[in-house]
Amino acid sequence: MGIFLALAAACCFGITSVLVRLTLQFENTRPITVTLFSMIVGLILVFTLALIFHFEEMVSLAAVSFAWFALLGSIQYPLGRFLNFTSLKMAGVARAAPLLSATPIFAALWAITLGGEELTTVTLVGTMLLVAGVALIASERLKT
Repeated sequence: MGIFLALAAACCFGITSVLVRLTLQFENTRPITVTLFSMIVGLILVFTLALIFHFEEMVSLAAVSFAWFALLGSIQYPLGRFLNFTSLKMAGVARAAPLLSATPIFAALWAITLGGEELTTVTLVGTMLLVAGVALIASERLKT
């Protein structure tokens, strides 16, 4: 089930990239506007679903959890989404979206340095392959 959910999330992210690119083609539409609007709609939807399905869990969370949520919310959603949407506008979906595959590279680095996780051979080889793929895609822009 976890694999299916990961693929479903990837599908959602993929269609989002295309929809954002199409939206940004309208005159006077800027990435910051799309970011803000998508965050407001997403907040309303997720908060409503969380209250309906997980009310007991939400009210019983430790106070420190909210500090972590605030940190996550300030980095991933507004900053990550804004940078993603700006890259889609500037480079297009075909170039920018695959570069998001660099996410596991940074996740592995943070997990090892901050999370105390172990660097295994498989993780190292997989990360090196991702780096090679990102470099290949990024170099295409230099050629055109």
